Amino acid sequence: DGSYSAAGTKCSSSSAGVLSNSGPVMASLSFPGNRRLWLNAKEPVLAGNPTNDHIPAKMLELSRIKPLVKSNRECNTKTMPLIQWSSILRARMPSPQPWSLPRSKWEKTAVSDDAEPFRDDGCTFDRPLLGWTCVDSVESGDPFSDIVHQGIVLHMLGVCPESRIARSIARCYGSNDGELKSVAYLQGLAADELAG
Repeated sequence: DGSYSAAGTKCSSSSAGVLSNSGPVMASLSFPGNRRLWLNAKEPVLAGNPTNDHIPAKMLELSRIKPLVKSNRECNTKTMPLIQWSSILRARMPSPQPWSLPRSKWEKTAVSDDAEPFRDDGCTFDRPLLGWTCVDSVESGDPFSDIVHQGIVLHMLGVCPESRIARSIARCYGSNDGELKSVAYLQGLAADELAG
């Protein structure tokens, strides 16, 4: 659908065990209604044992509905909504090779058979998209737990408050070496109606 992510493949590590990305991390998420959400975190610090810590980031929403609409604002700092993920597309490198898209292993997973279908009929797309950028640790059962046991995940999430469609790019880095382990594109629905 044209969604993508861009960032370095290695984080720098300090003696205190804090990982930080040496450059910006960017994600572009495509939404129904010819809308796109760009999220940009400038040199995010990925703490040692984070738990849903928000990262300062900017977001830019573009709409191709005439006339072209642009909306530039800060990412949300409220608690992220509960998302029921329906599919995950994940890329990872067989160890211990450097990252290369042509050599990466791609895996698609349907998470839930009883997931509510995506519906955008009746949406006016008048309300702005909502965006979050946060860091979390790898936990059992998440999309990266079979790749790395101690890792840090940078989530860049966008949600349409009308249709509740949620899209996310997640980048997983190893806690010990700071190496990029996997990148995943997730699609799902926010659990409840969102205020926006």
